[in-house]
Amino acid sequence: MDQLVNLLREKDILLGLFTIVFSVVYAYAATRFFKWLRRKRDEEKSAFLEAVSQGLMDDTLHTLQDFANIYKGVHGLSSEDFSYRYGLVRQLRMFLVDLVMKKTEIKAKDRIVAVKDVLTRFISEIEESEPFAGLPNAERTLITDISRMIESGDTHGANQKVKDIAGLIEARQEELALVSKANKWAIPLAIIGTVFTLVFGFVSVFK
Repeated sequence: MDQLVNLLREKDILLGLFTIVFSVVYAYAATRFFKWLRRKRDEEKSAFLEAVSQGLMDDTLHTLQDFANIYKGVHGLSSEDFSYRYGLVRQLRMFLVDLVMKKTEIKAKDRIVAVKDVLTRFISEIEESEPFAGLPNAERTLITDISRMIESGDTHGANQKVKDIAGLIEARQEELALVSKANKWAIPLAIIGTVFTLVFGFVSVFK
């Protein structure tokens, strides 16, 4: 009987140790991963802005495709990947802010104006070719269809697409509400769960 009790106690101790080690390792790994992800994103953004700044100073960037190639190269995108447009526009706008605030190596007023005009034109070209690039695929497709139908005079088809997108927006809103409710309790419950896990782990080890 005593051997059975000792065996069970040893199992409790091992389980407690495993729980503690697993919790610590998991928290450490998750923290490291998110820090790496954030650092990688910041490094890519800095590399793009630096490459654009250098290219503009050397007068080696002349076309929109030049900027697109740099963006794809920095972010490791293939030539067939067309999802880059929204990110490219966002980072070009960030560069414009730095340019106007004179945070780049381009300091001459006339050069700043010239570069600003070129980048503004490129941003307009991207938004005209892909006006809804920042939207999810389903919404982007529906809005593009609506624009095309309005231009062709197909008001009946356009009205139907408007109903479709209204239903899609409603569904998205319901999903967002559910996620919001879940997130409201997710972090507190996770913290409570981690605390109880560690407490019971220590109790199992030292009892």
